[in-house]
Amino acid sequence: MTMPHERTLSVIQARELLIELTKNLDLPKEVRKHARRVLRHYPSPRQVVVEGLIEERYGRGIGEPFFSSTTESPLSKDTQAAQCDVCDKNLSSEGGAPRFGLLQANWRDQSQPTGEQYEVCLCEYCFGDMLLYGRQQWERQRMFDEAVTIPNYDFGLVKASVEGDSSDDSDAVRPKRTGFMADQIRIPADFDEMGREEIEQTFTQGDREDKT
Repeated sequence: MTMPHERTLSVIQARELLIELTKNLDLPKEVRKHARRVLRHYPSPRQVVVEGLIEERYGRGIGEPFFSSTTESPLSKDTQAAQCDVCDKNLSSEGGAPRFGLLQANWRDQSQPTGEQYEVCLCEYCFGDMLLYGRQQWERQRMFDEAVTIPNYDFGLVKASVEGDSSDDSDAVRPKRTGFMADQIRIPADFDEMGREEIEQTFTQGDREDKT
């Protein structure tokens, strides 16, 4: 019977085989194009391992997990589970359900089939740091735009962690970021003359001391 870690390894190796097919110039062009089309939507090794991690934590509802969080046998002492690519934190060792985020980019298209692809697996804390940086950049770009609310604590948020909150602040008064101090400061009519005598005495006294 095929074990989850064996199935995981097979799927990962199948992807490596498809990559080799796209690079083999001895094969017909149509074969290489077909392999490239399959790769476009084929799961990466990281995605397969993370899927196995989810199934191990939550279960599939029917039978054993389909994938595994490792390609090694559970009996092996060298088993390596999914880790955060930034701080190397072992995602499967966290208490309760696994918490992680995936940062992905695919710059490949038909005009540039050899473009770069990126995938970074992040723990909850490292993902929060990167999300904070993105939010700060978003706010800087809209610093003087009074049509948006800053700070934007919902940046990137798809679903709130607390459900049932029906509060709507769409009609709330938005704070202005320009002109909010209008008519709040009064300048005295004699502002340009304030302290004139004291300033003149100070500089006049200094000139006299230099001459003596």
